[in-house]
Order: sequence, then C-alpha cells, then structure tokens
Amino acid sequence: MRCSNRTTKELPAAQGIATIRLLRQLEQRTGRRIHELFDLVAGTSTGGILAVALALKRLSLEECEDIYRRARRCRPWPRTGLGALCSAVSALCVRAVAC
Repeated sequence: MRCSNRTTKELPAAQGIATIRLLRQLEQRTGRRIHELFDLVAGTSTGGILAVALALKRLSLEECEDIYRRARRCRPWPRTGLGALCSAVSALCVRAVAC
C-alpha cells in the first residue's frame, strides 16, 4: 500500500482498514467471526481499537471499517496525530454500540 500522499493523521485509519481487509479474508476462509477464532485478541494503537471492537463489543468487520472510514473524514481533529484518531474512533464505536 502506497501512502506517500497521505497526511500523518490519515495513516492509522488506512492501516486499520488494511488490517480489517486481512481479517475479513480470515473470516471468509474459516466461516467464523474473529472473536470465535481466538481466545485472546490484542493490539496496540489502531490494532487495540480493533481488538476492543471485535472481541469485546463484537462488532462486525463491516461496522469497524465504517467507523474507520467515518473517522478519516472527521475534521478538524480535537488533538493531532494518532491520539485524535483514537479519540474519534472510540467515540464513534461507543455511539455505534449504544444505538
């Protein structure tokens, strides 16, 4: 994946979407959801957000991808960099589960 024209704020969301696509292939090949395949799901940074969304909140990969896509469009960020993305995705995740 070539990201030379992306800003630093967009990279974590792009990495999250790439990870979601990889996990989607795993689900398609096994016929099971991610939380059913593993006893422990963990990650750091954007991977940690996905781990919580998939394993604890049991969101689908489609819901997670939608959250990341919406977070990429959020401007202006309340803070800058990855911290802002984490805040935006966390807020969207909580809203998606609460609805």
